[in-house]
Amino acid sequence: MNARRLEDFKNHLEKLTHEGPLSISGHLQSFPAIRPAKNLNFQFYLQKCDADKVLENEFREFLSEQIVRYVIKHKFLDPKKMKDSAYQIRLYRRARKRFSSKSPSAAEVGELILFVLLESQGILQIVQKMPLKTSKEMPIHGSDGVHIQIADGFFLLHFGESKMVRTYQEGIRKALFSISEFYKENKGESDRDLEVEIISTHIDEVKFEGFVDLIEELVLPYGGDKSKRREVKSIFVGYDWEAFKTLSSRNGKDLTTHLSDLFHKAQPSIVDFCKDMIDKSDFKDEHFHIQFIPFINEQKFREKFKEAL
Repeated sequence: MNARRLEDFKNHLEKLTHEGPLSISGHLQSFPAIRPAKNLNFQFYLQKCDADKVLENEFREFLSEQIVRYVIKHKFLDPKKMKDSAYQIRLYRRARKRFSSKSPSAAEVGELILFVLLESQGILQIVQKMPLKTSKEMPIHGSDGVHIQIADGFFLLHFGESKMVRTYQEGIRKALFSISEFYKENKGESDRDLEVEIISTHIDEVKFEGFVDLIEELVLPYGGDKSKRREVKSIFVGYDWEAFKTLSSRNGKDLTTHLSDLFHKAQPSIVDFCKDMIDKSDFKDEHFHIQFIPFINEQKFREKFKEAL
């Protein structure tokens, strides 16, 4: 792979990020990343608070506002057209139709949050999978998102996995099981192989204009040199946190400081658990990018998100 070509692509991705930055800082508090090994990266987020409560409603509203860029292809997001409120409403309605109308889907909400977290870091979605649903009630097979990044001279292909569950332990176990299923071969072909075909067929050609051939070369099995490609298992886990049930017992601390202190103390044990589970898996030497957000009640959050749509 030509190093100059890869650098040009990195500049293109940075330009896309700067043209449409997705900032989460108004709704999520970020903590310093924890890297217990070169192949493991953990990131933690807390929803913002006011003096007395966690601002979940605001975070839900923010998420609902992101469904357009999550679902709609880049060519329809022309900045000039987006100034027209009627055009924005049409796009929003079009995007909203792709979400299930049945009981709240942990998959859909988790996938959207994963998208938001990755995009906010400049790790860009390569193909929109939601429009590929022939029915809004059908699940999306394969990974929960496909994103790309250029870092340290490598082309990073992020296969996403999201879990919204009662505990982070359950979330990690389920994520690793799903990843195992994703790579498991059946009659010589895996879901990962099928995902690659989806990428090659449905890549957003306007968004990545001039670099589609590069992406295909690095992604497709019959492409060229793969020495600069690295696959990353990008996981998002949303889970219930008991600390939210005792907000009044904070010894005079403001709510943000109280929760931040508790969450900071909880992070090492979460990292240790995840590292142990990964070490016992078939992927112990592969790269993981794992992100966490605790909720008061993740199921109720999903239910209210559906109402917000």
